[in-house]
Amino acid sequence: MQREIHTRLAAHDGSFYLDLCDEERRAVKLCADGWTIINARDAPVKFRRAKGMMPLPVPAAGGDAKLLRPSVNVASEEDFTLLLCWLVAALRADAVKYPVLSLTGEQGSAKSTVTLFLRNLFDPNFAPLRNTLRNQWDAILAANNSFCIALNNLSGLSQELSDTLVCIADGLGFATRTHHSMTEETLFHTRRPIIANGISDIATKRDLVDRAICLHLPAIDSSKRISDDKLLAEFDKARPLILGGLLNGVCAAMRELPNTKIEDTPRMAEFAAWGTAAESGLGLPRGAFMEAYRLNREASNAAALDASLVASAIISELDVWTKGEKMQSKSNETVLRAIK
Repeated sequence: MQREIHTRLAAHDGSFYLDLCDEERRAVKLCADGWTIINARDAPVKFRRAKGMMPLPVPAAGGDAKLLRPSVNVASEEDFTLLLCWLVAALRADAVKYPVLSLTGEQGSAKSTVTLFLRNLFDPNFAPLRNTLRNQWDAILAANNSFCIALNNLSGLSQELSDTLVCIADGLGFATRTHHSMTEETLFHTRRPIIANGISDIATKRDLVDRAICLHLPAIDSSKRISDDKLLAEFDKARPLILGGLLNGVCAAMRELPNTKIEDTPRMAEFAAWGTAAESGLGLPRGAFMEAYRLNREASNAAALDASLVASAIISELDVWTKGEKMQSKSNETVLRAIK
């Protein structure tokens, strides 16, 4: 009898299972009615524990995901809403695609700290942040041996690596020649949430822009800085409550998704519906996610246009034709599709 082996998160018969990866071998079962902590041996799924995986804290009942707010340096409440919904989407075990989270900001904007905290909420690892992936093979190995890929301080993405991250977020397969064989292939199939940060815009290729939430972190005033040790201690103290709140959001999304309808559906329609369905569990106002997501897509399209020499030339010509009137977001998307 063959059994599928999962890393950190699994779906089975309408429920999700999150491996806490602790010595007691516990897991969390999530369904539309709520979540409970169970013995992993009683789960109908099997988990593997790859080298480097670390335990999650036991989630606290009555938790609140908004307790994360003091630990993350984001520019607005809309950006914080997107962070929460991205985390809830990352905890969706039956996702067809995962959105990519891109964080940018100047030196001292706490990009690495925010990336570390986000990963530690659902997939802590002994080596949580990677400074680079040299090629497609590095990316595939990272995805095969952990649930989340977190890339730190990138100076940009090559076309090959950008395409590879899109494939990993979408859950597409990879094949490579088996070692010591001339004709056999080794196949990999992974679907993973991805976080990437850098000073300049990372998601500039069209396919990645369509799948990304792009947040620019503001500079932190020197008078408001606190030590890393103190920030980490406060985050670790709140982590069980934050995780419990995120699990509430997942359960709410599982419950509300069948009745959730999205008008003017974006490219990541599944993520849009899931984020909207999770609002009540996260304590967000109705419609808050889609408004934040709409504004973010407009800003991301504008950034992608700025990064394209061809698009910039086309826009310059259009600006002349329209006597300097600003292009609207739909026009931006039209230009991006034209140069794809």
